[in-house]
Amino acid sequence: MEKTSSNFIISSTSNYDYHLPPDKIAQSPYEVRSQAKLLVEQNGKIRDCHIYDLPDLLEAGDLLVVNKSRVQKARLKLQKETGGKVEVLVLPVLSNKKLTALIKPAKRVKDGTTLYFEGEPVLQVISPLSKKPASSEKLGEAEESRGMEKMGEAEESAKNEKQNTNRNQSERKEKEQGNTIPEYLIAPVGQYEQKGIHVLLEDLGEVPLPPYIHKELKDSERYQTVYSNQSELNSVAAPTAGLHLDKEVIDKILEKGVLIEELELAVGLATFAPIKTNDISEHLMHKEEYEIPAKTLEACQKTKEAGKRVIAVGTTVVRALESAALINEGEFHNAPSSEKQTNEKHLTKRTQEKPSNIKTPNNELNNSYPTDAINVSGNVKSASELFIRPGFKFQIVDALITNFHLPRSTLLVLLAAFFGEEWKKLYEHALNSNYKFLSFGDAMLVEKSLIEKDWQGKT
Repeated sequence: MEKTSSNFIISSTSNYDYHLPPDKIAQSPYEVRSQAKLLVEQNGKIRDCHIYDLPDLLEAGDLLVVNKSRVQKARLKLQKETGGKVEVLVLPVLSNKKLTALIKPAKRVKDGTTLYFEGEPVLQVISPLSKKPASSEKLGEAEESRGMEKMGEAEESAKNEKQNTNRNQSERKEKEQGNTIPEYLIAPVGQYEQKGIHVLLEDLGEVPLPPYIHKELKDSERYQTVYSNQSELNSVAAPTAGLHLDKEVIDKILEKGVLIEELELAVGLATFAPIKTNDISEHLMHKEEYEIPAKTLEACQKTKEAGKRVIAVGTTVVRALESAALINEGEFHNAPSSEKQTNEKHLTKRTQEKPSNIKTPNNELNNSYPTDAINVSGNVKSASELFIRPGFKFQIVDALITNFHLPRSTLLVLLAAFFGEEWKKLYEHALNSNYKFLSFGDAMLVEKSLIEKDWQGKT
């Protein structure tokens, strides 16, 4: 399979679409994790392998990086006081400590609604996340009242008209950009007001499966990686590429002389929110927090210096590592400064101003990086809104193990950025060769495309 030499990028979302028949979506995991198929592309040739072949596909000195985040019991099946059923998906708690959730059906839940579990109040829906809190509204009214004393009625009318115009433009822009998944502020009540959200989820929650999986999962541990670890950075969806690795395969990989290091990224809306815009550059990414130990970053550095491969197990690992490289302002492994400038366009439009008192591992804030980055004892602990799309210059990751993703998803766009337009040929081969898709499906192993591309906008 020859790679094309096209040097322009297609930004239309329709370019990242394909037909996925329902019967190609895996409804249950393999009985043995490593029995999953593994499509391997190397030097233009496709090979049909299995995960248990992975040790033979790696070389001594290669580095495998995995996401050890554990899926929390984030789904709550509750009732309103009237008895109406409500499903709540509690999102990962960010450093701002706000508790947010997706609610279904949201239209039936008003602000201030208390939700119950078997007659006991456990959760309150405060308001949509985008809605200004009442205290802020009152403060704004007070400030406006003081301002009216200093301006005439005509001036005040013009001011209000301008504010309404700006607000309407902002709402229209947000709608056009597809930022339409409603998040709600929530708070535990009753006995869980003191116990906290984590105890509530542990007591009453269920591990959430993706909506395209309709078959009951008897063992919820099959939606966890074998190396997952309970921590503050828990996820609401699994880093699915890692689901295929079992202890036997991991042991053989280590025996081969391949290194394995870990990081954590809390999988949330940024990973599974669909692209609803016509142009991928207008899609807004949500924030996902991550932490990378100094040991992992040092291993990446040494691996690249030795001329070996850094292999990411899953797209979440790619986003975390490449976000960390941006914190270092394009200086990871002698990356040229032009890579930093090239990658600026991949940062969300939402974040323009950065606090000047936050220190990165470089002791300076990278103004193009959309997070509050903190250097903790050599670790990188931060949050990323990075949307990796074609034209992005990868600084750390050389190869990628990843599942087959949904059409029009940020994950598929990331694959296109990493491997090039030839992803379509890989997906065509997989569909024709009875590969299974999505979370419990099969995987692929691909290396980074060496074709340089420039952003050309819509085509």
